Amino acid sequence: MKISLTELIEGQKEVLDVEAEEHIEGLNYLGDEVSIIGPMSLKGKIYREDTSLYLDATVEIEAEFICNRCLEKFRRKIVSNVHEELLEEDSGEIDDVYVIRKKMIDVSDIIKNTLILCLPMKIICDESCKGLCLVCGGNLNEEQCDCEKEEIDPRLAKLKHLLQ
Repeated sequence: MKISLTELIEGQKEVLDVEAEEHIEGLNYLGDEVSIIGPMSLKGKIYREDTSLYLDATVEIEAEFICNRCLEKFRRKIVSNVHEELLEEDSGEIDDVYVIRKKMIDVSDIIKNTLILCLPMKIICDESCKGLCLVCGGNLNEEQCDCEKEEIDPRLAKLKHLLQ
């Protein structure tokens, strides 16, 4: 979704209120497909400070994830703040900023990048998630299994025989 910045660039306004929604099907995050539920939204303002334009906004999304511990699907609402510098196209390309082209800015990339940056490396459904049993593979959140869980480091296995 592109937003016109003509009023800011030409000096007609000092602050431009921004509200945008972007519908996407899914997002690839660290090799896992994240299902997006509803639109991703961006609400905030774009303002001029000296010769630069800045975006100060909040990105909000609801997505369906798969827990890295128990492999169950769950939904979570994610809210993140965005503070980005916007450069006009004659300023040259720099990696840390978004470039304004033809007095327009594409907020789709800003929304997607913000979402990816705010997600943790391992997404879990709950801090108290017990995960799966290492022996039988049962979900320890739903049932308690009676599997033998005594693990011995193979390098120390001989020492166990000395104790008997």
